[in-house]
Amino acid sequence: LEAIGFRADDVVLRARAKRAEQLRARAEAGEVAEEEEEEAFELSISEEACSAAALRRCETLIEAAREEVRRAVALAKQHSLPYALCVALPAIRGVVGGDTALAGALTKLLLQNDEFRRVLDGPAGELALPSVVQMLTSQAGLRGVVDYYYPEAAMPGGHRVVFATTVSEWKAAMADADERPVVAFLGRAADPSSRMLTSVFNRLSVDSTNAAADFVAVSVESADDGMALRVLDEAFVHVSSLPCFLFFDGGLELRRWRLEGANVAELQRRLKRVASGLTQQEIDQGPGEG
Repeated sequence: LEAIGFRADDVVLRARAKRAEQLRARAEAGEVAEEEEEEAFELSISEEACSAAALRRCETLIEAAREEVRRAVALAKQHSLPYALCVALPAIRGVVGGDTALAGALTKLLLQNDEFRRVLDGPAGELALPSVVQMLTSQAGLRGVVDYYYPEAAMPGGHRVVFATTVSEWKAAMADADERPVVAFLGRAADPSSRMLTSVFNRLSVDSTNAAADFVAVSVESADDGMALRVLDEAFVHVSSLPCFLFFDGGLELRRWRLEGANVAELQRRLKRVASGLTQQEIDQGPGEG
């Protein structure tokens, strides 16, 4: 679709999504909705998009995609790596850039680190894989994952993250921040992506671009970790939402800015904006799409 120049109307798509959400809400509430005619969605393609040049461009893109699949299949078989990780390798190599040390660490991680390879193995690995791949496709995420598996190579000097294990420690961290913006990471110790994100979070805390913000972390050690679960209650976060990141300004959470999952690039984008200060309009509008 991109090759032939098709662009969906965002307004129409948002309206359809909102209508679908309303219908789901009615269904969950037990309301019987009247049967509606299905809305037609017109796909218009320009004459230029149907030209021989455009069709050749389509063929080129399809063949390039096929070649990427062939390479990924070969790599997965040769090195016993998950196929989805091999598909993402070009993007992962892209964030490495010309950093030879980071490139060497990536190769060592993928091919020689048995602990990392075990995390991606079996049914549990299939669940963890999307989050791990998402982390690896940003440079900060990749460096954080490398720090987690090779702590001896982590940045010297520690980090600025305050770890809260009780409600009183959580409240104290918020009080200490005063009017400074705060970003909080909430994760589960049993979740591999949460453990890796802890290293990512630690690294972000010492990045000079984030110096204006304070960093707080909470880890739920087990299903019966009552103290940590009470911190989640205090923050109005359900354990099923972990891992997630919360942003505070003046002691109040910016609810529209809450981020679930392991998208480190999006975390950096939101953190940069919060640390630099937000207007009330920006707070109300939320972060938008990255």
